[in-house]
Amino acid sequence: MTKYLPAALAAICFAVAPNLIRKALSDGFSPMAGSLIAMSLALPVYTVIILTQQRQALLEGVDWRHTAFAVGAGLLTSSASLFYYLALSHLRVSAVVAINSSTLVFNLFLAWWLLREHITWQVMIGTALVGMGIILVVF
Repeated sequence: MTKYLPAALAAICFAVAPNLIRKALSDGFSPMAGSLIAMSLALPVYTVIILTQQRQALLEGVDWRHTAFAVGAGLLTSSASLFYYLALSHLRVSAVVAINSSTLVFNLFLAWWLLREHITWQVMIGTALVGMGIILVVF
């Protein structure tokens, strides 16, 4: 069960964060500034975690191919953060979070296409249900 703990903690953080963001934005805070602050905070936090865990070896032996994937992921994550803040400045939290949950649908296709993951009928049905739930919440 402990292998699920990080996913559960991430879910809790992802559940609380949009509400804090929306509260800041409702008081006139700039979505651009909020995204910049959030993304800028990540580097020192990750650095402290790596150093306190004595995992400096994690950065040894990193090649250019892996670095390119990490840079691409970082650019997409930063863009997603900005779009998330912008969406929260215009829409209800429940709508933004529901639309953001559509990542499951996109990830299913991308995992099959790019990573050649096998997709079971249970996963396809579950994903279809998630899609219908998103439509119900947003519209």
